[in-house]
Amino acid sequence: MEASRLEWTAALVTGIGEIDEQHQELFRCVARVRDAAFADDGTEIDRTLAFLREYVEFHFQAEERFMAENRFPDLARHREEHVTMLEAVLELETDHRRRGNAANPLVRVERFLADWLRTHIGVTDVAMARFVRRARPR
Repeated sequence: MEASRLEWTAALVTGIGEIDEQHQELFRCVARVRDAAFADDGTEIDRTLAFLREYVEFHFQAEERFMAENRFPDLARHREEHVTMLEAVLELETDHRRRGNAANPLVRVERFLADWLRTHIGVTDVAMARFVRRARPR
């Protein structure tokens, strides 16, 4: 897995400070899952996966609240994407409990999470932020 897959770039910046900070924390957490898998550290994998699940839930609630407050018209579809991501994180936790510290399944899911984050943030969240900036009075 090349490190660039998890690199935070300017293309992912929404311009909404709180959301950008949370997105960066999600990237760091996915990287910690990968690092713990390669270190074969089951305790750290468990701890990091639990944190990732809780943080994903926290972030999605904050983001959805922000979208509702700003009357974002595509909130329902955006929420569906969040459900997909949360399901992937839950599947990762379940799979880890079943299989243990097998790095290959964790790396596959980590790739999915990293790709999903980059696509969701870089396309969906950036579009939402653009809408909010245009809709707000100056």
